[in-house]
Amino acid sequence: MSNSEQASFAVRAERRNGVARISAMGELDMRTVPLLERALEAVDQLKPARVILDFSELSFVDSTGVHAIVRAHIRATEKGGVLVVMNSSESVRKVFQLTRTEHLFEGAISDSVAPQDASGWLPIAIPEVDD
Repeated sequence: MSNSEQASFAVRAERRNGVARISAMGELDMRTVPLLERALEAVDQLKPARVILDFSELSFVDSTGVHAIVRAHIRATEKGGVLVVMNSSESVRKVFQLTRTEHLFEGAISDSVAPQDASGWLPIAIPEVDD
């Protein structure tokens, strides 16, 4: 199985103009959260001003996923950056509401970094990890 894909989860990381975008697809749970964490670590090394977590293709998140995202939000905030979750399904957003972490969905995204705009984004390598 590739580093960027597990049976029910895949992640892609890209950067453009001081913004990093991580797109997550599938189910984010205890088994797959290490892959998201590796992507977040790769992004952290670039020190972007803003990190966008695009969850338009994320179908499920459990408490370990929420915890990983909250930790990433804290790291970004401590470094003067911003981490924003966007484009989630109603069921994913509901988990954040139940855990009182819906504030992660706040923050305006300018048109110049809209996730739908595919031009100019450069890939970010996610390090391989031995199993």
